[in-house]
Amino acid sequence: MSTIERNKKEVIKSEAWEQTRLAAYLNSKGYHWFHVPNGEHRHKAVASRLKSFGVSPGVPDCILIGQPMIAIELKRTRGGTLSKSQKAWQKILEDNGWLYFVARGSQAAIEWLESR
Repeated sequence: MSTIERNKKEVIKSEAWEQTRLAAYLNSKGYHWFHVPNGEHRHKAVASRLKSFGVSPGVPDCILIGQPMIAIELKRTRGGTLSKSQKAWQKILEDNGWLYFVARGSQAAIEWLESR
C-alpha cells in the first residue's frame, strides 16, 4: 500500500511515493544526482554482502552533484525523524561544506531547491 489513511480526510503518501516524485522532478530539471538505496528490507545475506561493499547506514537519500554539493534526506510529510546514523552523516557532510536538507515530502524538497 502506498498511502496511509488518517481520519478518512487526510492521505499521507509513503516515502517511496515521495522519492519517485522527487526523482521525476530532479530528472526533468537536468540535475546530476543519484539515489542511495539504503532503505528497504533485504535478506540477511544480501545486507551483509552490501555492508562489505561499503554500504553505510544513514547516508542521505539523494546526492546532487554540483557546487555546492547537496544531500537531501527525504521523509514522509508526517512522522519520521533522523536516526543517530543520519545525524552523524549530516554533521560529516555539513562540516565538509555540503548543503544538507531534511525534506518533509517531495514538495518540500522541490520548493527548497527552487528557492536556492
